[in-house]
Amino acid sequence: MEEILRLARPDILALTAYVTGRDDSDTAGISVYLDANESPYPPFTGEPPPDDTQSWPSHRYPEPQPTWLLDRLACLFATAADQLLVSRGAEEAIALLVRAFCDARTDHIVVNPPTFAMYEVAARIHGAGVRAVPLVAAEGFRLDVEGVLHAASAGAKLVFVCTPNNPTGTPVAHDDVLAVAEALRGKALVIADETYQDFHDEATLADHIGAQPNLVVLRTLSKAYGLAGERCGITIAHPQVIRILRKVLAPYPLTQSSLRVLAHALSPRGLAHARTNILRIRAERTRVEAALAARPEVLHVHPSVTNFVLFEAEDPVLLVKHLHAAGVKVRDRSDQPGLEGCVRATIGTPAENDALLTAIDQFTPTAGTCHAH
Repeated sequence: MEEILRLARPDILALTAYVTGRDDSDTAGISVYLDANESPYPPFTGEPPPDDTQSWPSHRYPEPQPTWLLDRLACLFATAADQLLVSRGAEEAIALLVRAFCDARTDHIVVNPPTFAMYEVAARIHGAGVRAVPLVAAEGFRLDVEGVLHAASAGAKLVFVCTPNNPTGTPVAHDDVLAVAEALRGKALVIADETYQDFHDEATLADHIGAQPNLVVLRTLSKAYGLAGERCGITIAHPQVIRILRKVLAPYPLTQSSLRVLAHALSPRGLAHARTNILRIRAERTRVEAALAARPEVLHVHPSVTNFVLFEAEDPVLLVKHLHAAGVKVRDRSDQPGLEGCVRATIGTPAENDALLTAIDQFTPTAGTCHAH
């Protein structure tokens, strides 16, 4: 109703909301979900939680940041427990950073499209500005260091760099991220979103936080550890940054049920289970990349170090519709800057990947479609 609309902030009414892989309610007939970069393998749940985990009944509030959980994550990510904050997914961590460090209508953030849209959405919701410095697509989606520093020079508080990047699947050179962090020391935080780090061989940027205190690293258990449904994001940062974020964190960000699942998944057998699945996904990624490259319907396959593959098709919109009709759900990324013609497909189980490849083989592009790359 009009009187309700008049009560809302004009910038929120104008905001383009983030669209998740589950916002599309048209899932009838879908049997293969390769659209949201989830793990195709569930987490390990085969033994009781270790003795050091605190089990609380559901009618009691959980610990906000359980010591046992921080200790497990500190071991997993090779950092100190006082450098960790656990939140409801990395998305909440992004929102906390904007809320804690950006003054609405005064400060801004810097993003590097094509990249994860939630950085911009979180800033817009808070009322902060956004300055975009596109990745250099012609050079493998390289970070434009000079452009980022120029955009940050007018009062940016946060610079978000997704590495490996979603949706391109490519890593950003560590030297470039560290150069930005050093140049902005004392002026802005540089957030390296390492959501897909577990599928990549390169070391984490978190190793540099001690020498570069304005560097923040985001991790998640949603992808490699099969816990997308439990919403567990991890912020790794200087203890002073962690203390500031805890001031704006919701009182009880984790549920009792999610903590019980996390206890299983982070047990020794649970972590071994996850490592096995990571190797499976990486092997399948190599196979799917080669198979896609061999198909005439695919114009180009971008190299990936993640659990998904970005590829260019003659008619991405029609291809996505065809795959949907065949029961395979992927994401059309062709509306993103620098990604004309691109489709993103998550790496699933071998059977799910075969279903994708078979459906592509059955695709017939529209007549007259341009074949030039």
